[in-house]
Amino acid sequence: MVYKDIDSFASDLSSLARKFDSANRKEVSLIESLPLIPSLRLGLNIAACDSLPLVVVIEDDSDKQREKFLYLTHLSRTDSLAGQAHYVLLKDTKEIEDLKNYKEGNFVYVLKPDNFGVTGEVVAAFQDLKTLSVVALETAFNIAQAPKKSLSDSRQHVRKGKREGITWESQLPRADGSARSTSPKDRPHLKE
Repeated sequence: MVYKDIDSFASDLSSLARKFDSANRKEVSLIESLPLIPSLRLGLNIAACDSLPLVVVIEDDSDKQREKFLYLTHLSRTDSLAGQAHYVLLKDTKEIEDLKNYKEGNFVYVLKPDNFGVTGEVVAAFQDLKTLSVVALETAFNIAQAPKKSLSDSRQHVRKGKREGITWESQLPRADGSARSTSPKDRPHLKE
């Protein structure tokens, strides 16, 4: 309905793809270079749901920050590490200082989220580029990776969370009635 034929559709897709071609892009910003999750709280939750580690990068004002970040980005795109973790950028370490095994003075922390994505523990930390490598990150990711869950595990997980009083409010309203952490009276689409 939008395109008169397949050739016009293909042409439009091609022109759209050219906008994102690296030759046509100016300098890539640090924020665009890694798939960053906007907050630690959300990062822990997503990482726990996906049974993946969360990599926390601490922003600093040094001239080496750009070099460190680009090196981490390069490592994260290697075949063995691509898609194996989630990433979050923090302005300082205040949010992670209470986590188990935290040690100050590092710029990258690999976290293993707890079962419910509420908190986590530091399984590896890297202070400089000399200590950061594909092998070191692979090792940390293997330690931080939780076993995959089956459907029955998922149901037990939800029941256990309810028993422990753990809830999660979606950032977007759910219109399908599956937002179980809200009471029925707070779901206007279920009212008659």
